[in-house]
Amino acid sequence: MPPRHIRLDSLEQIHGPEFGHWLIHPQPDSTSEFRYGKWYPTSGDSITLWWTTTGWIGYRMRLQRAGADYRGQAQISSDLIHERPYRKVSLWRKPCD
Repeated sequence: MPPRHIRLDSLEQIHGPEFGHWLIHPQPDSTSEFRYGKWYPTSGDSITLWWTTTGWIGYRMRLQRAGADYRGQAQISSDLIHERPYRKVSLWRKPCD
């Protein structure tokens, strides 16, 4: 599972392999094997969040704005797993400490 608490970076990456994306930073209280992540807008009111561990296994969330929050589904992506189960997910704002 991806980290439960994250911070979405608001600075678009303009160099390197993440060109055109924004980074996801796990917060210190989060434990997860998914330590690297990026996000990007997919339409006016939707975003995609993507995590990977080693490059073989990824976790993708596709979310659409629902008021002040985002709701959608998450799915594992892997060359090793043929059946790709999904789960409903939500993303909401939390004040920074």
